Amino acid sequence: MKQERVPIVVYADFECILRPVADENNTKTHKTHKHEPFSVGYYVYCYSHPVLSGYHSYRGPSPANWFAARLGELADTLKHLYNNQKPLDLSPEETRKFHTQRACHICGKDFVFTDIRVRDHNHLTGKVFILEMIC
Repeated sequence: MKQERVPIVVYADFECILRPVADENNTKTHKTHKHEPFSVGYYVYCYSHPVLSGYHSYRGPSPANWFAARLGELADTLKHLYNNQKPLDLSPEETRKFHTQRACHICGKDFVFTDIRVRDHNHLTGKVFILEMIC
């Protein structure tokens, strides 16, 4: 089955020190250590805008705050991209393909007379995904 790619992916990981703690609760579970983050690294992959892809890391005080701030900056950048979407603009070849294609590019099923065909495109790149049916 063919599917469209996720436009943006972020992979992240924190590194922590395990600090021993005194368990003051008399419950069935006992705390023995506390995770204390000391660094964070993350990789952004954006297939439609490779300039946004890359690895970033930080080691120092408050890595969670640093990470949250960087994600906020990334969100602002992506908001700008999504607010400036590319319109659907079919070339003559794409229009011909739309009228002659026999199967849905997403599910792979053959079209039948009663299927509803739709034109679709990637709003970030303007790339046309011709023909899919309401599956």
